[in-house]
Amino acid sequence: MNILYHIDDKNKWDLVLKNIEEMVDYYEEHQIDYDIEVVAVDEAILGYQKKVNSNLYKKIENLFARQVSFLACHSALKELDIQMNDIFDFVYVVPNGMVEIAQKQAIGFSYIKI
Repeated sequence: MNILYHIDDKNKWDLVLKNIEEMVDYYEEHQIDYDIEVVAVDEAILGYQKKVNSNLYKKIENLFARQVSFLACHSALKELDIQMNDIFDFVYVVPNGMVEIAQKQAIGFSYIKI
């Protein structure tokens, strides 16, 4: 299963991470291969800042350890004046989040917007 989560609201991180954790648990329990990516755009990229709530960081780091990929929109980073060294080291920065979403859908990723 190839799943792409799209988040643009900084207040929805807990909901997104809870949904992903439940999905990963299910796939692992049923021995289903998965590729899950989270694309954060707009104000949601604030959740990737190193100075963020440590509880949120632990949840994101735990899912990253379970092979979930976290991506940030470079355009949003620029717009919000967030430097690369201000976000978690394991976050991959893509040039444009919307382009990334369209490209992933074109190659068969299921799209979930929260």
